Amino acid sequence: MEDFELGVLAQVGISSFQQAEEIQSSYCVEVILGEKASRNYGAQVSSEVVVNLLAKLFPHVKLDVQPFPTLLPAPLSCSIDAHLHQVRALARKWPQYPAPSKTVRLVVGSEGEGDIYVVGNGWLVGVGPRPSILQLSSNDEKNPLGPVMSGILGCSEVFKRTLGQLMPGQGTSPGCIPADEPYIFSLLDYNCVKGQPLPQNSTLSDLALENPIFFGIGSVGSACLHALSYFPDLSGRITVVDHDSRLDRRNLLRYSFLTESDLEQYGDRPKTEWIMKKLKPKCPKLEIEPCKETANDWLGRQASDYKLELAISAVDSAAARIQVAEVLAKRVVNAATGSMTVDVTRHGFGEDGKPCLACLYEGQAAAARGINQYADTTGIPHARIVELVMKQAVLNESDLNYIVARGIISPEVKRQWLGGSLASLLRERRYAGVLLTLPGGRTQIVTLAFVSQMAGTLLAAEVIKESKGLANSWHGTRFSVDARFLPDAGPISDLRGARDIDGNILAGRCLCEHGFRREIYNRKYQSTPAVTLP
Repeated sequence: MEDFELGVLAQVGISSFQQAEEIQSSYCVEVILGEKASRNYGAQVSSEVVVNLLAKLFPHVKLDVQPFPTLLPAPLSCSIDAHLHQVRALARKWPQYPAPSKTVRLVVGSEGEGDIYVVGNGWLVGVGPRPSILQLSSNDEKNPLGPVMSGILGCSEVFKRTLGQLMPGQGTSPGCIPADEPYIFSLLDYNCVKGQPLPQNSTLSDLALENPIFFGIGSVGSACLHALSYFPDLSGRITVVDHDSRLDRRNLLRYSFLTESDLEQYGDRPKTEWIMKKLKPKCPKLEIEPCKETANDWLGRQASDYKLELAISAVDSAAARIQVAEVLAKRVVNAATGSMTVDVTRHGFGEDGKPCLACLYEGQAAAARGINQYADTTGIPHARIVELVMKQAVLNESDLNYIVARGIISPEVKRQWLGGSLASLLRERRYAGVLLTLPGGRTQIVTLAFVSQMAGTLLAAEVIKESKGLANSWHGTRFSVDARFLPDAGPISDLRGARDIDGNILAGRCLCEHGFRREIYNRKYQSTPAVTLP
């Protein structure tokens, strides 16, 4: 077994691991591209995304693709059929398994008999149990985000149809596409429709990035750049900032952009070096500056009169997000994931009366959100969660009984966590993925790269909107997705200011309320004074 499996085996035991893989190996997932789709740029993007994601989840992925030239932005001279076979091989090395007994068929486009049909066109995504009313885009359409997201949602639907019933409390496959309604989702305004008319689908001619800075190149940050790399002739300049010194094998199942050959070439190199080398062949017109450091380190190297129009926050902790807020970028877009949840948020610095990035992570309100999430996840009473989270109490027998009852860990490994940290236990679970309850009651954690790629693609959509003057396409500050379901809820607006558990403003607690920082921000960007908090 590979090194990346050891952390999972420590929690659930070898027999659970083998049993879960036996279930995954009992399915063959067939990806079908007919003649029109095999000749279409958007369909080729969708197929590359979905084959890569499926091959990280299932050992048996069959390809039914016509051998037409690849149109993807890379120095490829082979057919799309040969390329997808290579993508499948590099996604993950699997041991040999017996022939599968069940088949799920996914069609990209509309040609062929399938269980799931996906299509992407510009900003729009179509998913359904029959061919979508959304048509394939023309090869002149430059926006790849709809095709990328269609591949992601296609993988999500396959997962739900095959393994979704094993998620605790589901009973039936969760949130699968309805049998009688077409589904169209817009990455432009985050609305979905189930029928006509189709949402707005503005055309993009090109994309030149004017030195935004990407903070965090983990599973979400690299997925954001992965989505942007499908933009033909992507140009401009970016800076990537991440202090992680190396990749490791467990990243392979969560990083959509990472392959077996990448680990062989860059496994002992900084993530910033890996992402630069990965992007260059696909985006030769894009200048990339890698910085192996934290946001604070980057800020400490800047001249006093620096300006940063756009910061992309894909870091993995509240403290790191507050560091990104301290950079005082004019605009910030941010993404975060849980095991099956995705949030994307956007921010100024309070001048519009809306929250800055730090508002979401400062104060007792942020702690309260964490406490509520911990309590909902574990079943441990709120009062005890406060002790475990706020006072750093260690896990006792009673705490672990709640956690076992929720199926987060198995009884066999409960004693290993006595005296441990709740945050550490849940961090391991969240990193690994979603918990499945197997026949016989054993549990197993399965990593879902499509969740982090969904977050990265939503983040890429915000980068494009901020860069192309399309930020007003949607209203609100946050868009959230529960990946057990298709995206179906509109954006919401968060409140500005650090707040206590009851929602009352803690005056002066947030960065955007500090007079000195506000003055610096206003001078940098000739901004209007911040709206005064009540």
